[in-house]
Amino acid sequence: KTITTLNGDSFYKLPEVKSWYFQNNTWRGYFINDADDEEVEKIKNLITLANPELIKQIVQQHGAKTCLGNTAGTAMISTHQVEKTAEGLKVIMEGKGEKQFSCEAWIDLSQPHKMKFIDIKTQDLPAMTSPALDNKNEEKKEETKTETPKLVETRTEGGLTPSAKQFPINLEKTMTYNSSRGEYAMTFPSSNISYSSDTADEDFGQVGVRCPYATKVIQYKDREDLQSAPAVIVYECSFKQDFQLPGNDHFLKELGDKKFVIKVNHADWFDFEKNITITSF
Repeated sequence: KTITTLNGDSFYKLPEVKSWYFQNNTWRGYFINDADDEEVEKIKNLITLANPELIKQIVQQHGAKTCLGNTAGTAMISTHQVEKTAEGLKVIMEGKGEKQFSCEAWIDLSQPHKMKFIDIKTQDLPAMTSPALDNKNEEKKEETKTETPKLVETRTEGGLTPSAKQFPINLEKTMTYNSSRGEYAMTFPSSNISYSSDTADEDFGQVGVRCPYATKVIQYKDREDLQSAPAVIVYECSFKQDFQLPGNDHFLKELGDKKFVIKVNHADWFDFEKNITITSF
């Protein structure tokens, strides 16, 4: 037997016993033991499970004001990711208003109309400079330049050259995700996209592989399908041994000790994947 809540979550009756089971995506499973059907019907809509769409909605509605208070103005949250902690669900948000900011807050699903502020870091927006000043700055950078990790790419032998017309890229109009966790920047070769970074649980069926975070990307007009049918997924991973690419639609980029496995779900996004760049802060 199955019952479904107003939020679309399903509870399953286990056979032969008075127990029910439900699962919060791939995070956790729960049991309601020794419960009559009538009791489960009464309480089902009082249980709110965290899911990417619900968290995204809370962040969009309350994130900027939680981080910036009454000075939020027209500030917008551009990306967010969720971490499970012993204290609850922590959301790390990045956005831009009068300044760029990285902000942390708690989400309490029993109070989905607000978030609890933890911490914020801000920095000034890049200033417009003249070409001459840019050249001087570049010369100064050359004098003080230190060794930085280089991006290394691994592709399956022969690669894959799809015949499908490719999603258009524009290297002059890019979009960048700055990770507040890993001190790296991921630049996508188009601004006509929507993306989000969330927790993940992927090992590609290989021992010693752990990918706890994933950034999903899709064309902007299809943004409603970002969570369910992304065009590209970039997994942030760690390996204890050699990693075997699962197929011609998977690619590996390495930046120092950071490893990123990229999965292309649609044949027209291979040019996009090839032009994703990842750099250290």
